Amino acid sequence: MDGNLTVEVDIQVMLDKPPVWTPTNTVCSDMLAFLDAADNTDVSFEVGSGDGKELLYAHGPILSARCPTLASLAEGCDPDTPIPIGDVQADVFRMLLRFIYAGEVPSKKVIHEQAKDIIRVADRFGCTGLKLTAEAELATAGITTENAAELILFADASNCA
Repeated sequence: MDGNLTVEVDIQVMLDKPPVWTPTNTVCSDMLAFLDAADNTDVSFEVGSGDGKELLYAHGPILSARCPTLASLAEGCDPDTPIPIGDVQADVFRMLLRFIYAGEVPSKKVIHEQAKDIIRVADRFGCTGLKLTAEAELATAGITTENAAELILFADASNCA
């Protein structure tokens, strides 16, 4: 005996079907990179009011395909002249653009904190998916006897489902 121990193990894994490999879909991340780079944009928005104004850029053909209401604001406008959107916070409008470009939905925490602002902007510019997501989060955040009347009035004023 030389003090060696040899253990032989056979392992079999039974699968109903073999795993299928598919390449990673990068369309959403590519579209967000396209938005963030602001290359070849033909639409600009001046969002916010007072000292909080911010320029955000977009691509007309993408807006036409994904958000015709917003695209209609840019029709006939000079590409070098920003379209004023004074009654919307820049961070909320940025969320709207990210949803338009890639279907990106803000985190539940962000939606919970800014649900009403998101719903107003999504309703105004016709982004139904973003609006429904924010509505659902607002509803699940808790409707109480104290806030029910306020939320019903808000829902009616914002065309909520």
